[in-house]
Amino acid sequence: MGSCASVFWSDDPADPTLHSRVTLSDAQYERLREDKDALLAALKPVFAVDMPCRVGHWLQGSYKNHTIVRPVSTDGDFDVDVGIYILCDAEGAGVTATRARQAMREALAQAVCDGDEVQCVEKPACERVQFTGLHLDLPLYYYDERNDRCRLAHAENGWIDSDPKSYQDWFNEAIHRFDAACVRRVIRYIKTWAAVTWLAKPDAVPPSIALCTLIAELYQDGDGDDERFASTVSAIREQLEREQKVVHPLTGEDLLRFDRATLDDFLEGLRRAERLSKEALGLGLADAFLRWSVLFEHMFPPARAVLPKTDVTSSGLPMRTIPVTIRTELWGSVRPGGPSCQKTTTIADVVATDGDKVVFRIENRADYPSTAQVVWLVRNQGDEAAFVNDLGHRRQGGLSDPESRDCKYGGDHYMECYVFNGHELLGAGATEVTIRKAFPSISTKSSRPRLPKKRRRK
Repeated sequence: MGSCASVFWSDDPADPTLHSRVTLSDAQYERLREDKDALLAALKPVFAVDMPCRVGHWLQGSYKNHTIVRPVSTDGDFDVDVGIYILCDAEGAGVTATRARQAMREALAQAVCDGDEVQCVEKPACERVQFTGLHLDLPLYYYDERNDRCRLAHAENGWIDSDPKSYQDWFNEAIHRFDAACVRRVIRYIKTWAAVTWLAKPDAVPPSIALCTLIAELYQDGDGDDERFASTVSAIREQLEREQKVVHPLTGEDLLRFDRATLDDFLEGLRRAERLSKEALGLGLADAFLRWSVLFEHMFPPARAVLPKTDVTSSGLPMRTIPVTIRTELWGSVRPGGPSCQKTTTIADVVATDGDKVVFRIENRADYPSTAQVVWLVRNQGDEAAFVNDLGHRRQGGLSDPESRDCKYGGDHYMECYVFNGHELLGAGATEVTIRKAFPSISTKSSRPRLPKKRRRK
C-alpha cells in the first residue's frame, strides 16, 4: 500500500479524497434521475403512437455500470445513455431504421426539445438531448423476443446487430472476479485522469466503453487504491503497446478507433502516469502527494486538507521545496453597490465575500531563476462548487505574471502555486481563501428540464 492510499479513498465519506471529488453529489444524482425520468415520461407515449408495438427503455453505459464521473471542468457535460426499445421485430413489421429514427426525432421535437433550454442533436448511433450541463444519448433498438435478437437503428448503416445487455452481462461478470467496488473506483480514477490530461484535446480521451473494457480485463488488485491505479495503468500500457487497439469482447470491433498520432499521444500519457505513480508508491506522504497532484491536478484534494502539519511548510505545501511566498490582494466594494477598491493586501490567508476579486503574486521571485515557469492551481471545495463541477483549474505563466480569480462559492478554497525549471519542481506554496456569502447560495437542488406542453397530434 502506498502512502496516499487514504487520499484516494476512505470509507468515511467526510474525509477529503480523490474519490469523493470525482464522484457525483447526491444533488447531482437526483438531478440526473429527474431529468431522465421526465424525458422518458414525455417521449415514450408520443413515440409509441407511430410504432407497431410497445416501446420500452433500458439504461446502459457508465450510469448503468456505476462508473459515471463528474466533468473535470464547468464546460463538461454529464453523459447518460438510455436505450429506447421497439419491443417487436421491427424489420419484420416493415419498419426501416430510417423511419424509426425519423419517428423518434419527431416525437422528441413534439414532446421534449424546444431549441432553447433543451436541444436535440442527431448522431449516427443515437439521438442526443442536450440540457445545460447534461446530455442524454438515446440509441434506438428493436428487440425481437421470439428470436432473442437486438438491433440498433444506425443513421448510415440501417439496422445493425448491437446488444448492450450482453455487454453489460460480460462487464458485470468480469469485474466480479475481484471486489467490484474496487474495480469501479479504479475505472473512475482512470477516466478522470484521462479527462484532466487531455482537457484541451477531448478527442484524445478514449471512449468510456473502451476504458471500461480495458480495466475490466486488465484490473490489477493491490493493498490500496493508489497501488491498484498504478498497477492497472501499467497493464493497460503494456497491452496497448502490443495490440494497439481495444477489442470489444463480444463483437471483435475496435472500441478505441484512434489514428496513429492519437494512439501515440495516449501511450505517452500512460507512460508518464506509470512513471509518476510508481515513483509516488515509493515515497512518503508529502512527496507522493506532489506526484499524484501532477497527475490529477485540481481533482486531487487540497494539500492542507490531507497532509499533516509536520509535512508542510507554513505555506501549506510539502517542505521539500523552496516555499513560495504568495502576496494576495483583495478587491471589492466596501458597501452594496459601491465602487470596487483594494480592501487588503497580505501574505497570509484571506477572508473574502462572494463578488470580490483576489489577485495573487509571487513575493519572493528572486529565489528562482528568471526563466522559471509557474503553475497556478485552484482547488475548490464545498457543495456549491461541486454542483457546477468547478473543483478547480490550472494556468501556466511566468514568475512576474499575476493570477486573479473571482470569488463565487462559499467555503474554504485554495490557490496553490508551483514553480518549475523544466521538469524540476523548485518551489511550492498555497493560500487559503475563505469566501463568505453576502447573497443566497447557488441552488444545489434538482431542476427538471423545461418540457413544453404536449401538442395534440392531428
